[in-house]
Amino acid sequence: MKKRSTKKIYFDETDVNIREYTAILIAKKLELSSKSKQIIRINHFTQVAKASKNHFKTTKIEDNNTTITTLISCLKKQNNRN
Repeated sequence: MKKRSTKKIYFDETDVNIREYTAILIAKKLELSSKSKQIIRINHFTQVAKASKNHFKTTKIEDNNTTITTLISCLKKQNNRN
């Protein structure tokens, strides 16, 4: 029997209730994982987000117990030289 490999992994809110140091560790681990898999993350912490190659802006609307999430666009990565 062949071992099946996962090609995509989804993470939601990887940066909830963590501090900066932990966010940096998570970013490094996810960056390593992304070399062999497609990683899709939803987060807000700059230290985690900046490890990504591509960024997408989404909107989330909640109304009457219904949630609608829409992909808006692919954002260009900015080079930070600070």
